[in-house]
Parts: sequence; structure tokens; C-alpha cells
Amino acid sequence: MYDKIIKDADNMLNGYYVFDGIWDMEPCEEPVNNKNIRWDIKYNNDKEWSYEFTRMDYLYKLVIAYEQTNDKKYINHGFIIINKWYKNNKKYLYKRVGKINNRLFKNLGHRSLDISIMISNILDYISYSKENNFITENEYNKYKNRILKIIDYIIPQADSNHKSFSNWGIIENGNILYCLNKLGIRNEDVESRLLRQINNQIEYNGSHIESSPMYLVQILLVLLKNINSNCYIKDELINTVEKSLEYIISIRDLNNNIPNIGDSDLTNISDLMLMAASILRDDTYLKYINKEVSSEYLFKYKKKYKINDLKSKEELIEYKNQTIYKNKELYLLCSNIPRRVDGHKHYDYMSVLYSDFGKDILVDLGRYTYKNDKDRELLKGPRGHNVISIDNKYYNYVDSWITSEKITPQENKVDALTIKMKTIFGYDITITRYVTYLKEYGLIISDIIDDKENNTYNTYFNIGPSFDIEEDNGIRIVDKNDYLIYHNDIKDNVNINSVKYSKRYNQFEVTKQLEIKTNSKNITHYFFKTGDLIKIKYEKDCIKYTIKNKTIIVEK
Repeated sequence: MYDKIIKDADNMLNGYYVFDGIWDMEPCEEPVNNKNIRWDIKYNNDKEWSYEFTRMDYLYKLVIAYEQTNDKKYINHGFIIINKWYKNNKKYLYKRVGKINNRLFKNLGHRSLDISIMISNILDYISYSKENNFITENEYNKYKNRILKIIDYIIPQADSNHKSFSNWGIIENGNILYCLNKLGIRNEDVESRLLRQINNQIEYNGSHIESSPMYLVQILLVLLKNINSNCYIKDELINTVEKSLEYIISIRDLNNNIPNIGDSDLTNISDLMLMAASILRDDTYLKYINKEVSSEYLFKYKKKYKINDLKSKEELIEYKNQTIYKNKELYLLCSNIPRRVDGHKHYDYMSVLYSDFGKDILVDLGRYTYKNDKDRELLKGPRGHNVISIDNKYYNYVDSWITSEKITPQENKVDALTIKMKTIFGYDITITRYVTYLKEYGLIISDIIDDKENNTYNTYFNIGPSFDIEEDNGIRIVDKNDYLIYHNDIKDNVNINSVKYSKRYNQFEVTKQLEIKTNSKNITHYFFKTGDLIKIKYEKDCIKYTIKNKTIIVEK
């Protein structure tokens, strides 16, 4: 079970590090050669490598390797890394404010987010070492005092205004609180700040954290660690975590994955659920484990579980401006949440994710690189999602981090299996999107536009990587085996672009993007399982879909 971790630990002794853990925020299986333990390595000119190395999330591998081999060389190597960081970075700890970003290019080992994660890992490591008599009481106190100096450095930065609406704030203050609590020190300012940030970022149902459920999972890791250490605000954190877990469970597919939503990569929640079951002492979370849990979590949270064969179950879930419908064959998510946040921000209004018969059909592209190149701009920007633009405008899109909001979501309403999303762009353009799922036929997307001017509308649909696109008498074939075809009733041309799509960082696939340009007031798209043609009639209060001799009426 632990063979791979022992191999990783052996590679670390030889200077090679891999960031592939379930909680590495940007996991990558490519090893980095860092024999001299430098904090400014930008492998492939990518700063994320330095950030990952600084976080020291790999220290647990050395503990497991020791447990399995009884060879103290693994423990000794952990202290070499810890001592090297303090030696190289302690000069920065006394500069509580300043041009941190300018210094990052000289030394990437002290960014506040990363060292907040680092100190939790170091504290767990030295606590384990003290319990097993690898270090003396005096040595433990030396490392403890270093951690307190680092906390003293992070606290002013963790209190900045913009972090009130960014996952950085919760991760930084959550790790500070975990360390202080474990060291027997109470800081009510940190407690109240963390609760304020949670209130700003996580709504009552847990449905919003920078438009990214993947980062919500990261935050739950930190909060669960605090609950496990019996911090003073334990009850408040339990309330938040339970509601957030409910949300995560609701949006998962039946493989217990969070799909690509907003800034999320595909994320399996089995490890999270094992951790929640162990710490919250609630075995109902074990129902949502359906893959092998990582060795790290089996080691930390020893708990019996079995992999579940999830039965077909039809679910319809509504969270404000998100609606999810799913059964064993289908996953459909409609998102209409253009919020203004100071953090990762994506254009999720009127976005549609659609998986059928085991294939991802409409996908949000996700990311495949952290380099600032054109592909990163595309994947982090609005075109990376299934959205609409008007005259190539996304309403004051500034960059990946800041958005000026001039978009008003009016509703996300479900009637039978039709989801209605209505959004006002600017002050006078209204688009209403009806997403109808017909079990026998597939998906129909209808856009009705109320616009006084003659604007051009761009609709982007990203087709999953398992499909090809061909043309046949005006119908665009999306799958060669006729599992699905795409058709529309628009006379304007449909441009087809190839873009990159990732489910894990640095591992990308090529998919197709349909870009539809039109001035039409009524636009209809079809994603059909069969070749049946459809007729659509727009009436005052309803839309009538006629397939063969069957008519389906959807109220407006």
C-alpha cells in the first residue's frame, strides 16, 4: 500500500520531489530536481513549483517511510529541509509589510499563503518527532519559537482587506489558528477574522467560494484540522463545514467527482469524505467514497470503509443560481452566478455542463498551465466556459482576478426538466436561456433575446475531448458512432476551434469549441442522441418542441 510513498521518499533523499498529493493545489506528476534545496527554482519557468516546494506537504511521506522501514534517515532529511528554509528565509520575517511581490522573484520561499501551509506541516512533523524521541524538549522549543516568528510575520498580511474575499485569507488564518491552538495559545483576533472571512466567502449553503468548489475542498481541509484540534470556535466551524460538505455532495457526479466548474479541475472527494467521517464522527460521509483513498489519509485517519457501488438515483438540486440534475446516466449543471469577488473569477452566467452516457459533452475547459501565455488567458477567461458575449464584450472584464460587475442574474428557475436562466447585460439587454433535457433525445438549449439594438451575440460551447466533429448536410456530427449530434437553426456560420482541456494540472487534451455568431432574437441549439429533427414554435407564454409526432410544451 505504501510502496509508492517509500519510493517518493527515496527520491527526495536524492533531491527529486513530486507534487502529486490529493491536496496539492496544482498537482503534477513530473519530478523536480532540487538537490540543493533552493526556494527560487522555477521549473519550466513556472513559479508554482516554488510555491509547492515551500508548502512542505510532502513531509508526511518521510514519516510514512520511517514507519514502514524503521530507518531514521527519512526523519533526518525532513529536518534538513526545515532548517534550510529558516536559514534562507529568516531575514524576511522581520519585514512585515513591503513590496513582497518584488521580492518573490529573488526568493520564492516566503509567500504568506505557502508558509501558512508550511508551518502546519512543520508543526505536525516536529510534534511527531518529539513524541517518538527524535528531538529533545529544547530542540522542540527551538522549532516552536521559529514557528511563532513566522506566525508573527503572516498575521498582518492575513488581515489585508482583499483577503476577506479570497481563499488565501481562510487558508492563512486557518493554518495560523491551527498552529496556535496546538501550541496552547489563544488569539481571539485570528478567530474573529477567520469567522468573518468564512462569512464573506461561504454562503449559508456553501455554494460560493470564488466560484470554485475545488478551493472550497481545500478550505475544508484547513477547517477540519482546526475542528480536530478542538479550537475555541469549533462549533461555528462544524456548522460551516457540514453545510459546505452538503453542497460538495450535491454537485458531485455519481463517480464522486466535482466536475470542472469555474476554477475547478476534476476533483475526487473520497479523501475528503474519509477525513470528514473520522473527524466529525459521522459515518454517513463514507457513502461518498468510491475510489481508493490516498495512503496519506489512511495513515492519518485510520477508519474502515468500503468502496460504494452507487445505485442509480435521480436528483434535482437547486442552490440559488446553480441547478444540478443527475441520474446514473446524466449530469447536467446550469450556472448563472456572475458575482464580483476579489479573487479567482470566472464567467459562470448561463453556463451549461452536460455529461451523458458516460461522456463529457459540454465542459468548462479548466486549465492546463500556470504560465501566462495565450492558452492560460483563454482557459481562465470567459471563452473557456459555455457562456455568451455581446459584441465581444464580457462587461468590464479586467483580468483573471478582478471583475467589474454589470451583469444582473434575474433567476434560475426549474420547471419539470427545463431550467430557465435569465440575465440582464448592462441596462437594456436581456437574455433568457431555457435548457431542456429530454430523456429519449438529449439536450435542447433555447436563447431568447430582448434587445433594442442590433447587437451581435457570441455563444461558446466547449465539446468534450471524446467527440469528433464532422459536417453532413448542415448537421454537425459530434460523435462518429451517432451517440450524439449537434444541430442548430441559425443561418450564421459556426466556427470550430481546437482548444486545450485539462482534468489535472499539466495533463491536457484537445477538445473542440463551437462558436456561434448571430443577430437573431431567438436562437436554438440541439444536442441530440438520435438523428430526429425538431421543430420549435415560440408562443407568447410557452415554447413548443415537436419531435416526430410528439409535442413538448415548456412554459416561459
